[in-house]
Amino acid sequence: MRPLLVKYALLPLFVLASLIMYSCTSDDQRSSITPTDLSAYTLTVTITANEDENLLYVKSQVSMRFSSNQIINPTPIPVDFKNEATLTCNGKVFTFDGTSYTATVATDQNGEYNCIYIWKGTSISIPTHQQTSLFPTLDPQAPGKVTVSYNSNGGYGCQFKVDASDGAHSVTKTSLQDTGSIRDIDISALSGPGTWTLTRTCTLTSSTAGFILVSGTYTATKTTNITWNSAS
Repeated sequence: MRPLLVKYALLPLFVLASLIMYSCTSDDQRSSITPTDLSAYTLTVTITANEDENLLYVKSQVSMRFSSNQIINPTPIPVDFKNEATLTCNGKVFTFDGTSYTATVATDQNGEYNCIYIWKGTSISIPTHQQTSLFPTLDPQAPGKVTVSYNSNGGYGCQFKVDASDGAHSVTKTSLQDTGSIRDIDISALSGPGTWTLTRTCTLTSSTAGFILVSGTYTATKTTNITWNSAS
């Protein structure tokens, strides 16, 4: 009888181990969820848009991550619509990559994305930041210093950053002022072939669009080749 008693004594341990394994694969480790209710007012949207203005046909890599208030979890689990809802920006349909909805999108003539979320025949616009062209130029200011000018339209509340390099040395200057130019950039240490890049980073947060919250980070960059002579 002793072996039989040992056998049944181990049974609760096996059950306990099974419960522990089940708990470890609970909601907090799901890769994505599909709630029954996909109404906009149950969703939070996080947007990332990166635009490279060096491309021949300028387009942005746009990513939107959705989370639902129907799942209580310290870390929001990405929502997968499972074809029950659709998302488009300027007519471009987004696809789910396991975490976010992504697409390569060109802005319209006004630099807008015009994003629409549709569920059960109801359409709602997703607020986005205007992504106007940078049109940067670099002009000598004084010996060893330059000014970078840019298109200030759509840049209110954004950060502007200039990165200059000759391959061996680099210079960075940032500004939170949307004045249309960044002055007094010291390039005296730069010499020979190099580049300079203007980056604009904008953020937008909205809680009045029908969603719980929409937040976004929008980045645009333009890089120009140059030969530095400390008075470029």
